[in-house]
Amino acid sequence: MIFTKPYLHTLMLIKGIKRTLRRFSPIDRCVSAYMRRDGCATSPDYDLQIYDLNAKLLDEHASGFRDRVILDVGCGDNCLHAFKFLAAGAREVVLCEITADQCLSEQMMQKRFDEKKDLLQGMDYKTLCSNIRIVTDPVERLTGIADESIDIIISTSLLEHVYDLEAAFAEMRRVLAPQGCMVHSVDLRDHFFFDHPLHFLRYAPWWWRNFYTRPSTYTNRHRAPRYFGLLEKYGFEVLYHKTDSTDHPLKQFGVHPCFSGYSEEELRTVYLLFAARK
Repeated sequence: MIFTKPYLHTLMLIKGIKRTLRRFSPIDRCVSAYMRRDGCATSPDYDLQIYDLNAKLLDEHASGFRDRVILDVGCGDNCLHAFKFLAAGAREVVLCEITADQCLSEQMMQKRFDEKKDLLQGMDYKTLCSNIRIVTDPVERLTGIADESIDIIISTSLLEHVYDLEAAFAEMRRVLAPQGCMVHSVDLRDHFFFDHPLHFLRYAPWWWRNFYTRPSTYTNRHRAPRYFGLLEKYGFEVLYHKTDSTDHPLKQFGVHPCFSGYSEEELRTVYLLFAARK
């Protein structure tokens, strides 16, 4: 295809406008601050809280996790989570993190082990690491994981960042073994203005996608019914679910018509935790 000069000039102008708007956008300033943080987001104490939550749900709804293969998708630097599962009897933990070269470096994993080794049943670092496998696939394309090879899938504040949520559910079903279980916690808030958790619902999809998101901080804005719909579509049995809502005023910033299919209660839901079985 041959492009004329006016066409190219228009294209360059549009790109220039987008760069300018992003530069002065308050959301972009939040993104810049976020990206300047040292390392990854979690702390050892937070990791232990997440482990306790997942272990409790698995014990109550999935017959535990001893001698099971666990896939932790979007784990960030949470290798302590894996250490705890292995020390408590899991067979193998697969850590799936697209930024593993930064978040799961040898130095970072050794540091996390040293910080909490007194909680790991006397197991040594090398023994634990021998049962950890790291993959860098996005959850929508788990090419490094074989069909029906995983017993349990867990994630924490990941699914709200996935571009193609349906593809993610399809992949998780593919890799789960028959009767396999998964536990996901989903943060449905605006990730840039936590004091205004529903602020991002005001934007049109095109505007949100082109001016207010970056690949590293993207949030898909799906509400809880979307997740339950996909669980049903892909044949998952919901074993447990919990939601939390906010009393933040919806009318303060307005809600874009693209969300008109949701009730006010569904729009106000800002946290979703669920356990499901294949």
